[in-house]
Amino acid sequence: MITMAPEPTTLNIRTLSLSPQQQQEWAENGYFILRGALSGSMLERIMDAAQEVEDRKRAERGLMLDDTLEVRNAIVEHEAFWELLDYEQTFPLVLDLMGGDIQLSTSHLIVRPPVPGDTPATYKAIAWHADMPHVITYDGRPAAMKVGYFLSDVTKPGSGALLVSPGSHRRLDALRNEDGEVCADQIVEVNAEPGDAVFFQHRTFHAVGPNYSGRYRKVLYFGYNRRWLRPIDYMTMPPEFLNRFDPIRRQLLGDTVSQCGYNLPTSEDEPLKAWLNEQMRNM
Repeated sequence: MITMAPEPTTLNIRTLSLSPQQQQEWAENGYFILRGALSGSMLERIMDAAQEVEDRKRAERGLMLDDTLEVRNAIVEHEAFWELLDYEQTFPLVLDLMGGDIQLSTSHLIVRPPVPGDTPATYKAIAWHADMPHVITYDGRPAAMKVGYFLSDVTKPGSGALLVSPGSHRRLDALRNEDGEVCADQIVEVNAEPGDAVFFQHRTFHAVGPNYSGRYRKVLYFGYNRRWLRPIDYMTMPPEFLNRFDPIRRQLLGDTVSQCGYNLPTSEDEPLKAWLNEQMRNM
């Protein structure tokens, strides 16, 4: 049972900007890495929460330790995950990239076991894909994106790291060959330490390679999309869950004041956008 009361949403407008390097990598590659996004006690809380959710869900589903575990709408599973909804080290960058007319599209915990050493190097835990390949942009901004928080060490090649194809977000033609593969010279392995975060666009091709490390590969994704798009892993949040939060977080959790609030929003439907616009006017 979740009992912790959330703190009110607080954001610092002065941090709402990407660095020139991040802007370049985002535009050219379709992704960038923020090293040490989670650290210290924050990283410890998220890792402990992920382990607690993993243990509970394995027991509920009758899964063994060598089974892959995926938990959708993970934000409702542990209060520690609430902090990632508008986390001060990452969410300002999401706002800079997308603006304020957004909501949470997914909160997805994935735990993948290691594979045997004789597994082919071409093995994919998840095949090459783009999350929304046919949705391009909105007002020159991405229609959707994800932030992936790595909770295990994938610094060494072949540790089940995220594979991305830089620049694939700018291509309308298929990148994959007849076997569904992307050419090796178009692939980058995102080697990361626990606490690193990867930001990537909805059109960036990505996959997951084999994990020979002998350790579990754990990552927690928080995705955001436009409010007029449907979220991925929930229809509506439970009212008792929404009632715990301030209006800005309620918007991020997919709530709206009026029936038309997703397509014809007022400032009451989009308090985050209204807040952001006011902050920008006062700068």
